[in-house]
Amino acid sequence: MPGETDRGIIYIMSTVLEGLIKIGCTNDFENRMHFLESNGYRNINGLKREFAIEVDDYKKKEALLHKVFGDYRLWHKPDQAASSKAPELFAIDLNLAIQLLSSFDGTEIYPAGLTRKEVFDSAVVNSQRARIPEGTYHMEVNMNEWGLVKGIMEVVRRGRFTVKAGSFCAPPDPNHAIPEIRNHAIVENHILMNDLECTSPSTAAYIIRGMQTNGWDYWKNKDGNLISIYKEPEPEDD
Repeated sequence: MPGETDRGIIYIMSTVLEGLIKIGCTNDFENRMHFLESNGYRNINGLKREFAIEVDDYKKKEALLHKVFGDYRLWHKPDQAASSKAPELFAIDLNLAIQLLSSFDGTEIYPAGLTRKEVFDSAVVNSQRARIPEGTYHMEVNMNEWGLVKGIMEVVRRGRFTVKAGSFCAPPDPNHAIPEIRNHAIVENHILMNDLECTSPSTAAYIIRGMQTNGWDYWKNKDGNLISIYKEPEPEDD
């Protein structure tokens, strides 16, 4: 009827690859979650519900989120950005996405028993638990048949990770989806010619390795330690 709003649920799910999330919408939350958690999505497994909120004009708001995070969306084909069937997978920090979605005006569906403010505050705390200090980080990985790649990543402020020009990158693997931001890379003879700002260490690792990558398992600090050392353990329940 005229004047009615299109009300539905926007959700965020984590995946087996840290730094890779799904942002979607549905009118049947429990059935959709059960299907995705049981069957995976686009060859990605380990999906887990993280946050969901019921809002007005949910399809428009979902499209807005997809646009905001467009540079970090994964594409299976170079020209797929124009397709309405593009995958709802984004190489971004989970807590950053939750902070944004929880700021929408609506009714929280998941997790139950928490207010939107509590969810937002929890996402902020979780981001702080995985805070990587400012500085320069490196990656050096043998890509087997392709050869050695070398990456340089600079962290200058929380939540931003810049892959530096001069990094030696593998070409995108046609069997793996990669973030749209990889298409912004100017690469000559496998050398990155421009800086690229990312929202997670995994996105930065995608640019170097040309394939889906958990950046926490590859980037190292000046002492040779993986950046996973900066993750604080979850507090134990009393």
